[in-house]
Amino acid sequence: MRTGQSRKDGSGAVKFVKPVLTGTAAGGFCAALALTLFSLLLSLRDISQMAVEPMALAAIALGALAGGFVSAKLSGERGLFAGFFSGLLLFVLLMLSSLLIFGGELSGGTLPRLLCSLLPGALGGALGVRTRGRRK
Repeated sequence: MRTGQSRKDGSGAVKFVKPVLTGTAAGGFCAALALTLFSLLLSLRDISQMAVEPMALAAIALGALAGGFVSAKLSGERGLFAGFFSGLLLFVLLMLSSLLIFGGELSGGTLPRLLCSLLPGALGGALGVRTRGRRK
């Protein structure tokens, strides 16, 4: 610890971790909501089974975008990094849950899922620090 700094100054990893965790939770909620809406759409319409994988990727991307946005909004700085790590954490959680539930190993669809988590997460983070709050 540097001279003159207190532990309560909110700098470093502690200031960064809480927004990323909160953003990841928000992203997971948004992804689950998107998956629910897509499953409702699949049950109500005659849509090909080939649309399932793109819908799942879209849900991951929407969740990562929302998670990155929330992470950056809460941190107030370094939005690209906050969004990137929020997307990365969302990807890790999705992959771990998939491996635990379905067993098996990572497949060829892992790279697209990773990209659909990292890139929208970083974009959401960049957008999150660029937007302004309401003016009073």
